[in-house]
Amino acid sequence: MNTIQEEIKIASKEVSNSSKIKILTFEEKANKYLDFLLARRKEIDGLTEIIHNLNERLIIEINASKDLALEIKSDLQKLVNACQRFIAIIKRSDIYSGVKESTLNFTYEVRNLNEILYDIEIRYIKLPNNPEMKNIISKIQASK
Repeated sequence: MNTIQEEIKIASKEVSNSSKIKILTFEEKANKYLDFLLARRKEIDGLTEIIHNLNERLIIEINASKDLALEIKSDLQKLVNACQRFIAIIKRSDIYSGVKESTLNFTYEVRNLNEILYDIEIRYIKLPNNPEMKNIISKIQASK
């Protein structure tokens, strides 16, 4: 049988060991969470680059071809909608504060994409069918 002093030492040692395990577990969880945030940031940054490059190409392509612009309009709208849903999911999630900057950069590129979509709508659909615009164009052409 152990003396009371030995029992106190054993108990102290067990508590000390248990405390170290909890600290390590917390640190591991924190590291895993930080690794997860870093991976999500990289994922969002990759999506931002994809949308940015698409925007650059779209500006050239839709200015060169009305037919192409009208052909891709529906797919662009679907892409914008999907991006907006993705942004909403991120903003409602627990990780938003950790990926806020990346999300804001992505949101900026999605807004640019949406603006390109709006430009297609105005340039190739609304303006050509606008009676006032048709009247102005016919007056300009008549004055030549």
